[in-house]
Amino acid sequence: MFNAREGAIRHEIPKRLIGDPPLKKGPLKGVSLPVEEMIQGYYKYTGFRENGVPTEETLKELNLEFCLKDLSLCKGRPQPIENLYLETKS
Repeated sequence: MFNAREGAIRHEIPKRLIGDPPLKKGPLKGVSLPVEEMIQGYYKYTGFRENGVPTEETLKELNLEFCLKDLSLCKGRPQPIENLYLETKS
């Protein structure tokens, strides 16, 4: 909640780590990861919104009701991670 409130939710991943562009040889040849899809799955599974901010229900389940007043201040993460290789190949 502190990170969400202060706008400090970041997923800074070098493009090379997600296969953008994919390797041309070796065991990971042609592999490119849909990181944003993976992040959204994680958020959904853990009870967070698409922007990385926990839902009201999640805070209540975790006995963090004192954080509810800060939900309206939460900015979430600034932008999704783009894998341009996947976007151009779809």
